[in-house]
Amino acid sequence: MKIIYKFKPEKKIMIKRYSIIFVLIIFFSLSVGYSAVVASCGTVLSTGTHTLTGPITSAGGHCISINGANVELDCQGNSIIGVGTSFGITTTSSSTTIKNCVVSNFSKAMLVTSDFNNISNNEITDNVYAMDVTTSDGNNIISNNLTNNFIGIRLSSSLNNNITLNNITNNTHNLYFSAGSAGPFSNTIYNNNLGNISKITYNSLPFWNNNFDYGGIGNTYYNDTAFSGAHCFDVNNCDNFANIITFPTQTPTPITPQSTTTSTTNLPGLGITSIIIASISILLFI
Repeated sequence: MKIIYKFKPEKKIMIKRYSIIFVLIIFFSLSVGYSAVVASCGTVLSTGTHTLTGPITSAGGHCISINGANVELDCQGNSIIGVGTSFGITTTSSSTTIKNCVVSNFSKAMLVTSDFNNISNNEITDNVYAMDVTTSDGNNIISNNLTNNFIGIRLSSSLNNNITLNNITNNTHNLYFSAGSAGPFSNTIYNNNLGNISKITYNSLPFWNNNFDYGGIGNTYYNDTAFSGAHCFDVNNCDNFANIITFPTQTPTPITPQSTTTSTTNLPGLGITSIIIASISILLFI
């Protein structure tokens, strides 16, 4: 005898609801840690998290442009290589994150023209500007290795930036303060290796009131004579806890960018969102 099960309308509704909930759970589970891969230069990032899984090379134009707030770029220790011109990474939006990138051979490896960004664990060598921070406030520039550039960090009309734990050495100008309409001032610059003390320079005006020490911690500098104590670059800019050592006999060991990215999943084709919408649409007609 053949038995036929018939569901009451209430049970069909419940099954449909639970099915939709199940699909949504899968959607959010897959979305956690989701990121898009940057595969080439000429990329514009407007939203979300993006990673490099291998080196990319510029053919002459700007390589990566960030124009959306809260975008994260994690290069995972991979290289971005230029041809001596243009920009490596630019950010024009606030609250972005740029980390674990190895950038070389650009006119400007990083150009920052926005506020409250986090730039960390990058290795930047052999550029004209390693970082150009212009009309940008409240950025955190932490644990970067900037060497063998013409300018390590240029600050222009920027304030309240936190620059700490960086190795900024062997550049023609390790720090360069360029006064615009307001000039750079009220930046906190401490616990860095700033190299040759004569390579901290400004153009034609004093560089206002920057804090070269914080919480009793100053910076390390190179000079002919070693001493610890207060050192003033001008009347408004003093490091009260300067650690000045004699020039090292060998180049300091650079910071090695460490990836902090967890494993991610990239789905090809229509993408997760399209798949989920299609699944829900089917379930609604069951």
